[in-house]
This record gives sequence, C-alpha cells and structure tokens, in this order.
Amino acid sequence: MVRASVWFFALTTRGLRAIVTPEMVLLRAPLQTLLFVLCLMVPLAGQVPSEPASLPSWVLLGLGKRMAEQHLYGDAMVSLRKSVDRRGVFPEAEVQLATIAGLNGNPALQESLLEKALSEAGLLQVTDDRYTILYALADLRLKTEVLSGKLKGAQALETWREILQDDKVYQKVQDSGGLEGYFRALMATPSPISLKTSPSPGLAETFFGLNRVLYLYRHPLTFSLKAHQNIAAVSLENKAYKVAAAESLFAFTGILSTVIEEVKVFHPDYVFRDLKEFFVDSNSPVYLGKPIGAGESTGQPGGPNPGWLIRYQPVWDYLRTAGTRQTLETLAGALDGLAKQEKTGERDKSLRPASEVAAEVRQWQKILINLGVR
Repeated sequence: MVRASVWFFALTTRGLRAIVTPEMVLLRAPLQTLLFVLCLMVPLAGQVPSEPASLPSWVLLGLGKRMAEQHLYGDAMVSLRKSVDRRGVFPEAEVQLATIAGLNGNPALQESLLEKALSEAGLLQVTDDRYTILYALADLRLKTEVLSGKLKGAQALETWREILQDDKVYQKVQDSGGLEGYFRALMATPSPISLKTSPSPGLAETFFGLNRVLYLYRHPLTFSLKAHQNIAAVSLENKAYKVAAAESLFAFTGILSTVIEEVKVFHPDYVFRDLKEFFVDSNSPVYLGKPIGAGESTGQPGGPNPGWLIRYQPVWDYLRTAGTRQTLETLAGALDGLAKQEKTGERDKSLRPASEVAAEVRQWQKILINLGVR
C-alpha cells in the first residue's frame, strides 16, 4: 500500500497558491494518476517546435564553418554546398569552400572559388569582406609564383593595387604627383620649418627624416595598410628600390598617424614634433613607454601612472599587429639598395645619402624593438 502526500492548488485573487496538507491519503488509483500526468505533458510537448526539414542557408554556413574548425572537411563541404544551393548566390560560403580547397592542396580550385566569391562581392553581408577576398587572392597568386621560381609578383601586385583603388587618400596623392613628395621629405637635408601652431610667426624648428615626413603628412590607414606593405616588400624583392621605399614610407606614415590620433584623445592640444617624445624621452607628457615601476595591472594601488595600460597598451598592441617593425625593415632595405645605386651612378646632391637615412631608420627600428615591437 502506497502513501503519498497530496498537494492542492488554490486560485486566489493574488494568483495560483500551493497549499500543502499534512494529511496522508491512500493512493488508490495509480492508473488514473498516470493518465492525469500524461494529459498535462501533452500540451507542453506540443509547444516544442519541430526541426525544419531544410535548414536556412546561414545555419548551413555556420555548421560548415564549425565542421571545418574540427577538421571535418568532407562534412563541411557538404554543408557549405547545401548553403550555396539554398541561397543560389552566397559569397561567404564560397570563401569557406576556397579555404578548405587550399587546405586540401588544391590551389587551382581555391583561386576559382575566390574569384567566384569576388564576382559576387556585391551580395556580401559585410561589404569590407571584399578586401579579405582580394588579400586571399593576392597571397595565393604570390605563393604560386614563388613556387614556380618567378618572384615578380605581377598578379599579386595587380590584386593589391585593386585594393588601393578604394584608398581615397592614396588616390588623392597619386593624382597630385604620387609619392615623390614623401620620398623627398625623407631624404631632404635638415632645414627649418615654420610651426603651424606657433604663436610667433618667426618660430621655426628643424625637421628631417621620419620626423619631417610625419610633420608634413598625416593619414591613418585601415583596409589598405597591408596592401601598401606587401607592394613595398615585393618591390624590394624585384629591386624596385624607390617604389619599395615610397610605399613602405606611406605605410609607416599611416601607422604613426593612427598613433598620433590615439594620443590626441588624451592630449587634445598635442602637436607632433619628434618621435623621441613618444619612444625616447620618458619625461615627455606623451611618452608611450611603460613608466618605471608600473605593474601589469591597472588597479595597482599607488603605482606610477596606474592608468597607463588603459591609455597606451592598445597603442602598443596596434604597433605590433600593424607590422611596424617589418615596415621599417622594408624601408631600410630599400634605402640600402638605393645606396648601392648611388655608388655606381650620380646622386642628387640636394638630398641626403641613402646610407645615412637607412641608418636613421634602423635606429628607430631598434628603439621600437627594445620597447617590445617585434
């Protein structure tokens, strides 16, 4: 004989209230109780939506990505193909299929799929993903040329220049004479420049090298930065030293322009004068290096400048990920090439020797490496 405690529910003006009675009663009809419970469960079961016979294209895309991350490439391709079939045109799925084709050692199929995705770029959910496709195409084409023993990079250069067509700052510079002004500013002999913010019209300061370039030009770069860096690197390999120097200089200017804009967030009145203020002079109000004694936590009680990590750690993270060290290395290598050419030919006497400028660039590269930009 089974005894059970019975719960009663009373509906009051304040809602549903449970009343527990200590009274023990005999459970005389177990079959009736079971039927009652089942009757309660049936409506609840009916509220659970059934899985659709055909999953939406974006779900299939997500499943394909997940399977690829788990190295289940066959299953991933099936899911991605289904997503393309479902939507008809789906460039995001084509990009994923291209990635899998590359991992499976099929560069011809990978390039074909990337080109197809590029032709459908107008339907990308995120418009800037077009640049991701172009970069992937350029990298693939460059790799193919390297494996063939021909490091000229013609197709890759053409692809990167397609990215630069959307770089409005660069196109404006090209329309006004190209990067010759950047190059000559770097190579110019030290000469005074009147400060634009000077309260006195007679106040001037001598700028040369990278400081001169950064004082005269300012343009943060976003999607096109890597294209400029890659064009510079391939141009260096092809011994097009002046192009390599100008493109890497343009890229470096873009990187430091972003840094200067970040510094101005905390120092609105700041006017750039010298890289030493950022990377050498620890007494400078805009010194980016970590203060002596500063810990790894912004909550360090009583520590020097405890907010340093909040203000400037993102700057250092950017300098590393933006390829600053490699950009300076390419610039120095291009100047080395120009220095060799100067030994065998005529040199423009109005400009500094390329070897002198290369030494300056390497000095800044060493300073940044010592500060953690590797």
